[in-house]
Amino acid sequence: MTRRFDPISIRSLTDLQRHMRTEEEAQRLFEWLRWPEGRLCPFCGSGEHWALTARRAGLYECRGCGRQFSATAGTPLHGTKLPIATWIQAAFLIVSSSKGMSSPALARHLGITQRSAWKIGHAIRLLMNPAAGDAKLSGIVEADDIADGGKASRRNRAKYGEKTAKFIYNAPGRGSGKTRILVAVERGGRVRTAEMADGSASTVGPLVREMVAPEARLMTDGDRALIAAGKDQAAHASVSHSQKEYVRGDAHVNTAEAFNLFLRRAKMGVWHVWSNEHLRRYLTELQFHWDHRPIPKGSGKRRELVAVPSIVLMRILLSRGHGRELRRTKSGSVTEPSSPPGKPAPKTH
Repeated sequence: MTRRFDPISIRSLTDLQRHMRTEEEAQRLFEWLRWPEGRLCPFCGSGEHWALTARRAGLYECRGCGRQFSATAGTPLHGTKLPIATWIQAAFLIVSSSKGMSSPALARHLGITQRSAWKIGHAIRLLMNPAAGDAKLSGIVEADDIADGGKASRRNRAKYGEKTAKFIYNAPGRGSGKTRILVAVERGGRVRTAEMADGSASTVGPLVREMVAPEARLMTDGDRALIAAGKDQAAHASVSHSQKEYVRGDAHVNTAEAFNLFLRRAKMGVWHVWSNEHLRRYLTELQFHWDHRPIPKGSGKRRELVAVPSIVLMRILLSRGHGRELRRTKSGSVTEPSSPPGKPAPKTH
């Protein structure tokens, strides 16, 4: 008797493994995740094709363009030597976590090397990038910035030694050399982040305009660059933390500061340290976790948090995976290759 294929009922890792007892079952589940509305050719978007079962399971040939494809074609899984089941379990573990999962922890759960788990993590973060044409933040949007990096005095001791470091002046605030991150958050909605070379108005303004819709109401603290950026918005209000002013009516940046704390806790508790080279990827993952965080429903004693099922989050990721590829570099890092020229875009679905 054939078991009923009902992936939407998957709520736990045990349920997931029950649907992937063979590689063929894992392949079927992966196809369901990537093509929610039916299998499509990733090169021309045609839904007409036939299976090449004589060569290998999961391989198809398109009737429209004549090219062969599989569910992993054109995604970060393209050319992988790991079982599809391993990738599906990794995605399930990462989207189920509130703040992500480090590569050593992922390697222990999956029984693979840390090097492989590290690449899998970055591949899944690549899928977490917002879809093309994603709407800008709207409504009431709070903007703030955060400094990422340890204490300059500690870095100096590690680099120059205790005796020399005590003679080095460590500039405070923005002169400390820390990486600056701009944070923009919709109240009750999404978050977007961007790395900043500096905190000047000429740097902050374009980033705010890129992330925030012009009709949005912008809330900031007393940062001069953010106040200047607010002039381009439909409305702007700020609070002065230096004057002990934190809330004035509906003007505050408490939501943005909540995300800043979320970011700091994730870095300290999950990864401990991340490089500037891959900072953008970690920020993308934290954006995804924040955007799909459990939402409180009800009130009083009936109040509860309602979370989006992990299998639905995986479907969101893989359904927009086309054109997002990741390759190893000679140095052992990863890079995103550009699409070959002339490659036709698939039809939207």
